[in-house]
Amino acid sequence: DTYLRIDAAGDDEAEDLATDPVCGMQILRSTAAAYDSYCGHPYYFCSVDCRTKFVDDPEQYVQIKTM
Repeated sequence: DTYLRIDAAGDDEAEDLATDPVCGMQILRSTAAAYDSYCGHPYYFCSVDCRTKFVDDPEQYVQIKTM
């Protein structure tokens, strides 16, 4: 017997999740309202307001470890 399984909410969606560093909301990277990078790392935001707060003072929201 042969069957086809279609799983719309599988691992691909879990890999597409990001956490807004300002408010902590989990969002899909593919539908994020805003995007930016800091020290070479991408960040995704639920709103333009969260991105603006992040850009104004990124070190308030993330810690970059140097070696």
